[in-house]
Amino acid sequence: AYNTQTAWHIDGELDLDHLDTAIDEIIRRHEVLRTTFAEHDGIPVQIAHPPTTHHSTRHDLTHLHPDHHDHHVRDILRAELDTPFDLTTGPLLRSHVLQLAPTSHVLCLTWHHIVLDGWSVGVFHTELD
Repeated sequence: AYNTQTAWHIDGELDLDHLDTAIDEIIRRHEVLRTTFAEHDGIPVQIAHPPTTHHSTRHDLTHLHPDHHDHHVRDILRAELDTPFDLTTGPLLRSHVLQLAPTSHVLCLTWHHIVLDGWSVGVFHTELD
């Protein structure tokens, strides 16, 4: 209920290492994406962490018939959206790359809503049904 997700279909060659490097840079620039939340004397506190290396979870669906891609992509994205975040340990952003063919990918980003501004929720929300 507290997760927000967006997904993009990417046509063309995709260098997954460069993609992770780009996501690393976004996380480095935006402290909120490196923040976790704890409790100190009954008061919630934010803890900003130094940048670390991000790795997208990769799913190879190239072995599937193209007619089955949509079903499997929806299942993977739904499962990711339904996976809770641990606010105390983070990270509060996860990425998945689903490879459908050598030059066809789906990039999925999932955030806990606590790291998004109110306007971003409407912009980035993706309906799966």
